Amino acid sequence: MDTPRTLYKIDVNSPGTEAAAESSAALSAASILFDFADKYRGSYSGSCPFYCSYSGYH
Repeated sequence: MDTPRTLYKIDVNSPGTEAAAESSAALSAASILFDFADKYRGSYSGSCPFYCSYSGYH
């Protein structure tokens, strides 16, 4: 890749409320989803064995 990838950071001197809040919301949602997955373990293909093709070839 020849295009430079500019990087910005947020801190006390360069605040970024939107980026911080969006990141926080995403991590919070991921935590909730992980807790759900950990509590209700099981294979997706076992729950939907015939009609739910996860490979796309059915």
